[in-house]
Amino acid sequence: MDNRDIIDLWPSVPTLARDLNIQATRAWKWYGRKSIPADWWLRVVKAGRNRGLPVSLEALAQAAEKRSAA
Repeated sequence: MDNRDIIDLWPSVPTLARDLNIQATRAWKWYGRKSIPADWWLRVVKAGRNRGLPVSLEALAQAAEKRSAA
């Protein structure tokens, strides 16, 4: 699973942006880069839990590791 897969857990990228109270363009940049900045991980996990999504710090860390190995 990469960060794009994690973002795809949300109904849409703009929905993720609303959940995080950020502009959709920022979320789309994350999606395009397949990278969620580490300083947002806790907020992403919390937003995912609020929606009942299977998002964890471990999944985000594994996605980051996968991206850096590529």
